[in-house]
Amino acid sequence: MTVTVASNALFNSIDTEKINSVYDLTGSITELNNAMAQLLDGSSALYDGICTLLEKSGELVSGINQLADGASKLKDGANDLNSGAEQLYNGTAALLQGLDTLAANNDKLNDGAKKVFETFLATAEAQLKEAGFSVPALTIDNYASVLNEILDSLDETKLYNQALEQVTAAVEENRDYIKSQVTNAVREQVEAGVTSAVKEQVTAQVTETVKNQVLTQVTEAVRKNVEEQVILAATGMDKAKYDAAVSAGRIDTATQNMIESAVNEKMAGGDIKALISKNTDEQMQSSNIQSLIAQKVSEQMETEQVKNIITANINSKMAENEIQALIEEKTEEQIQKIVAEKMAGEEVQSKLAAAARV
Repeated sequence: MTVTVASNALFNSIDTEKINSVYDLTGSITELNNAMAQLLDGSSALYDGICTLLEKSGELVSGINQLADGASKLKDGANDLNSGAEQLYNGTAALLQGLDTLAANNDKLNDGAKKVFETFLATAEAQLKEAGFSVPALTIDNYASVLNEILDSLDETKLYNQALEQVTAAVEENRDYIKSQVTNAVREQVEAGVTSAVKEQVTAQVTETVKNQVLTQVTEAVRKNVEEQVILAATGMDKAKYDAAVSAGRIDTATQNMIESAVNEKMAGGDIKALISKNTDEQMQSSNIQSLIAQKVSEQMETEQVKNIITANINSKMAENEIQALIEEKTEEQIQKIVAEKMAGEEVQSKLAAAARV
């Protein structure tokens, strides 16, 4: 479309009073030309915009239709929103009313819950006691700590250690008694050792005494035989007749001295000494002499003197550091032995097994 416009309106706005010269008019015409050029440029841009508007008018119409549909839906949604808001308000009011009712009955609800929980605790307590646990009365304040202790006690290692601790404590309570028994046992051993040592000494002394007696008897018997031999060789008489002759004064002193010297000389000889030693040893090994020695030893061991010696030696031995250390060592060994026996015993093992099944 083309439009042609003719008008002198542009000149109506010219103030002729302000035109003082051709120069001023020329300047105004120049400004007018510039303005016209800008107007033409603007008209061209407007024309381009109108063309673009016409090209996009289809999309605009489609958008307007969508806007109309959306407006309709918006209206419907607004109505639904109003309805939902009303329902929300009503529901909120009901909730507030319910909360007010709950708050009003809070104490009753708490009392009911407390009764239910106390009933549960009573049941749990009964079951634990039936299972063999020693527990205090379960309350709301102590049930957590009591149950935690029970759970800890069900750990096999902890359970065994607890049993071991209890058994050890029970055995330790009898430590003094155990030590006294160990001390008595050690004393018996010390007493046996001391008594044996003293008896050896007494036996040696008795044996020496008896041996001297036997030696004297053997020596006298051998000397008698030697005298008979010497007397017979010197006088032709036996010992009895020679003694009678000496008593009667029929044997002179020189002969008697000669016979005595000959007898002493023979008795000092090696053969005679060996004979005496042999006979003495044989006598000492005889049952009669051994019985005599045993009898004498028993008699000596029963004397107060020997008993006092034994007691003094025992007390001295028991006071030695070595013996005291031995008593402590054996006491500890006995305690550990008793603990091990009790831990392996049927009573403890059955309790451990029962606890492990809980």
